Amino acid sequence: MLISVFQGIGGAKQAFVLSFFWKGIFDLPLMMLANMLWPMYGLMLTGPVMEFLGGSLAVFLYRRQNLADRRAA
Repeated sequence: MLISVFQGIGGAKQAFVLSFFWKGIFDLPLMMLANMLWPMYGLMLTGPVMEFLGGSLAVFLYRRQNLADRRAA
């Protein structure tokens, strides 16, 4: 959903970065690490952790874009 927000406000670059980090950087390595640390519950714990990390990155990107828009105006 956060990726759609960036696409809707014209932030294609931010949407791409968020999508790449969400599935490429956060999801797969976190799944493997959590599965090694907690074999039965690791994959279930990955979801909320990934949502928190992705949401934090989305807030950071949004604030950065908002600040840049204010400077341009």
